[in-house]
Amino acid sequence: MIINKSFIVKPHDDGEFIAEAFGIESGHNNVILNNIEIPDEIPKVTYITGESGCGKSTLLKEVYSKYIQKLEIPREPLFKWGKDEQETLKYLSLVGLGDAVLFMSYYDELSDSQQYRARLLLELLNDNEIIVLDEFLSTLDRKTAQSVAYCFQKAIRKTSKKIVVATAHDDLIDYLQPDLLIKGKAFPSRWEIHRNDTTKILNPYNDIIIKDEDKNW
Repeated sequence: MIINKSFIVKPHDDGEFIAEAFGIESGHNNVILNNIEIPDEIPKVTYITGESGCGKSTLLKEVYSKYIQKLEIPREPLFKWGKDEQETLKYLSLVGLGDAVLFMSYYDELSDSQQYRARLLLELLNDNEIIVLDEFLSTLDRKTAQSVAYCFQKAIRKTSKKIVVATAHDDLIDYLQPDLLIKGKAFPSRWEIHRNDTTKILNPYNDIIIKDEDKNW
C-alpha cells in the first residue's frame, strides 16, 4: 500500500507575521508522509524509527490504528495476570521483571519503566494477534531496553503474534532484528524501507565473555 499524509497550514490571525517572516503561504501543504510503500501483509516484527517530528506516530496511526488497543490493567499481583502462572512467570522474566518481589507486586507499586514492561507482559498474555506500540521502550535505560527488546522479539516469534513498534531510538535494530525496518528523517521528510531476512536470528550477546568466577556465582 502507498501512504500519503499531509495537512494544510492555516495560520491564525495572530500568527500571520510568523508565516510571512518564514515565507509560509496560507494554504501551504505540509507533507508528512510522501509515497511510502508499506507491505499489505504485516510481517512478524516491524520497527519504525527516525528523528523526532518525522511522522512515526502519524504513520503508526495511519496504517495500524485498527490494531491499537488499550488493555485494562488487572487489579491483581503480576504473577496472577495470566491464566497459567508458569507462563506468566516466564513472560515476566522476558520483559525484564524477573524478580520475586516484582512477581508479587501490583501495577500501581511499580516505577514508570516497570509499568511499561508490565504492559508488554499484558500484550504477550492477551489474545490480540497484532501488537502495536508507540514510544517502544523509550523510558528505559538503553542497555535494559536492548535486553528487553531482544527477549520480547524472541517471545513473539514463538507465538502467532506480530508486533509493530515505533520509537525515536535507533539502537534496537540488532536486538529486535525486524523483518521490516522503516526509517524516517524530518527535514526534509524522507523515508527508507528495508526488508530483512530473519530466517536466522543472530544473538547480539554472543561476544560476551563470562568468566569462570561469574559462572560459579
